[in-house]
Amino acid sequence: MSYQHISQTQILGEEYCSPRVEVLAVSADMPENLQSLLQEFCKTLSVKVPRVAQTHFCYHIMGQHHVLSAMSYQDASGVRIHHLVLTEEEVIALQKNSSRPTPAGIIETLYSVDFWQTSSSSPTSSPQEPKVSASQLPDASTQECWKLYTGHKRNATALLAPPYLGKCLMSISPELTNAKALRLLHESTWLSVTRGWGKCFSSFFSGSVTDFDAVDIAVTCTNSAEEDSFRLAAHPIPILVINNNLSILEEDSGTRSSFVRSGAPLVMPQAEQRQTPMAAPSFTPEPYKYTEAQDYETFDVKPPIGSHARWLRYIGGLLGLTVLVYVVVSNYVDFASAPVSDEVLTTQEEQRAVHEFAAIVRQSQPAEPQLQRLKASLLPSMHPRHAILAECIDLLLASAHKAEGHPDNLLYLLTHATMLELKPEELCHYYLITATRDYPAEEWVQLNSDTTVLHGWKNLFKKYPQLKQAVSNDRRLQHHMRPIIRQLAH
Repeated sequence: MSYQHISQTQILGEEYCSPRVEVLAVSADMPENLQSLLQEFCKTLSVKVPRVAQTHFCYHIMGQHHVLSAMSYQDASGVRIHHLVLTEEEVIALQKNSSRPTPAGIIETLYSVDFWQTSSSSPTSSPQEPKVSASQLPDASTQECWKLYTGHKRNATALLAPPYLGKCLMSISPELTNAKALRLLHESTWLSVTRGWGKCFSSFFSGSVTDFDAVDIAVTCTNSAEEDSFRLAAHPIPILVINNNLSILEEDSGTRSSFVRSGAPLVMPQAEQRQTPMAAPSFTPEPYKYTEAQDYETFDVKPPIGSHARWLRYIGGLLGLTVLVYVVVSNYVDFASAPVSDEVLTTQEEQRAVHEFAAIVRQSQPAEPQLQRLKASLLPSMHPRHAILAECIDLLLASAHKAEGHPDNLLYLLTHATMLELKPEELCHYYLITATRDYPAEEWVQLNSDTTVLHGWKNLFKKYPQLKQAVSNDRRLQHHMRPIIRQLAH
């Protein structure tokens, strides 16, 4: 069940460093700890939201909750902020929905039906559940907004490929509203396997690189003071400028794409060296040779058919025979079978990588070199499932060796177990075998017995109860996991 939180944040002082939050309305069943987190979050947002008369939007993740927000600056009265908080179960259901809803698409839809209470009027004391249908979601199938503002719909994949696949600043024309920025994000993330869930964004930007500590994508106006200061700072985060000069160049192999400005100068290949002309051969007269004239030159007989005419007759006869065979056989055989589509080929390529990943995991032995080779062969920009597969491989290669975060990592991996064609037990077993191999049992239990970590393990085993017995019965894991499971029983 979703929650709502509506507040009025007043900015006190010239430096906007002491905001005060007044809660105007909140869902009756919202947990107290979540309400406290949202109040602190409101203070952070109120400092960063631009001081312009326009509704601003953002999407963040707080623990197991996904927060969709709308806010507006109201001069002396401060900032009105409205949060819609979705649970993890709701997000999983949305990811499976055939209409492919995205965070940006839902925010825009709720904005179009006047759901967000960001005006100065007082909100209702008991917020009502949002009621929208799949038909109200903006259509992203044709990427119409990307086509309109960049010249081609294929540019919607810009946010799904390097260098913008991770964090990036999206620079848009000042004439574009925040609603249009949401549409651009919706049409792009609609193409991904995750539908954009987990990729946080904000429709505003304070000009500081620290904004990207909480979001993956921020939006600013082209040539704004915030963009100018960001360009001058030393950081690795790229800027994606949305205009008609954005284009994608497909390489010959079709395996990589790069994003360039169409007006950029092209580097021409180095000219070949001029060859030295060959000297004319010297003339040597041939010796005298006697030959007789052909019969048709002397007698009244037809000249023989030339080789070219003879070959034309052969080709004509062969074509006639082919047509005859086709007419006869076509009564019994249907030659109009559909060719293999690009979608089928894409699916086959994705399936190959998924099958290879599943085979590696089922070995139940750490196999970092094999996973690294598999990741290097993935093409996330061309195959949507490769993006999820790459993230799962990263977790198995890097996060598994860390001392913390294991319940959250496993929750993410097991959420995609079906897509990876693996049982949750198989994926969990491989992860824990890799994670515990460098830790003595006592040290592992101590690192994973903190109250917060135990809460994470409890959520994991609650969602996947079959894992308890699986890890307890494995001789390589029982000394590491049985003490933790016993603590959860108290």
